[in-house]
Amino acid sequence: MAIDVEHYIKLGLDHLLDPSTYEPLTEEQANQDIDVLRRDIHAWTVRHRSSLPDDTVNFIRDHMEKAMEDPLGYFYLLIKLHKLPIAGRPVCLDCGSLPHALGRYVDGELQPIVQDQALYFKNSVELKTELEALALPANASLFTYDAVGMYPSIDTADCLARLTRYLSQEEVSGKYGFSPTALLEAIELVMLNNRMRFGDIIVKQISGIAMGMSPAPTIANLYVAIYEELHVLKFLPSPVLYLRRFIDDGLGIWLHDQDPAIDEGNWTEFQECLNASGLSWLFSS
Repeated sequence: MAIDVEHYIKLGLDHLLDPSTYEPLTEEQANQDIDVLRRDIHAWTVRHRSSLPDDTVNFIRDHMEKAMEDPLGYFYLLIKLHKLPIAGRPVCLDCGSLPHALGRYVDGELQPIVQDQALYFKNSVELKTELEALALPANASLFTYDAVGMYPSIDTADCLARLTRYLSQEEVSGKYGFSPTALLEAIELVMLNNRMRFGDIIVKQISGIAMGMSPAPTIANLYVAIYEELHVLKFLPSPVLYLRRFIDDGLGIWLHDQDPAIDEGNWTEFQECLNASGLSWLFSS
């Protein structure tokens, strides 16, 4: 089973013509924006030279020079043939784009922070090992939860504000050894400067995080993890015995209260708490 080119293009346009997420650009506008971004990134490397390793600065500057031949990302769709009607997951191929190397720096700085978060797990093997070690009481049930359109649904301003509050804490920057000012400026440059082509169309993303950008998973992961630390962990170890999340997919074990009314109230409160995180989540119970 497959889709034809016309259908594929229509699915792409359904995403890119959403004015709340993308802003169309002319070739001239895109080139002007790229010139400004190039100067901004170079200025960032100069401004934070004392806190950046030589190889990081050289990598970012060398990549920018090479990227100027074709500085935009490329939009494409991962087609979900199992869905009816057929849908497409939007992706930005940014490996050759101008901000890609800066995004790699952001990803490298955020990775150890994300991996230390309470609900993080590395892979399915690690998850399986943890689950096999659990002794479950009779009142335990498995549940899963899934974020609805995680990357495009993350509010850019809210995300930047949340990360700024968290990463500006001295205990966080001191523990992981990064410059808060340099990292936060880099995150903002990456998040606010995603421009991409789709055929003869050029757009700038004005909301959300582009799936496919090098730091997208770590930014999205940390965005949710900061909220979890403040609001969600209070549900453990009861009524939630066990909880893990892999970016936009979560899995947990629920402990039912003997009183059905109390149990239903606890379950409703837990769902409402997660849905107040800045994202919407679908639960299976």
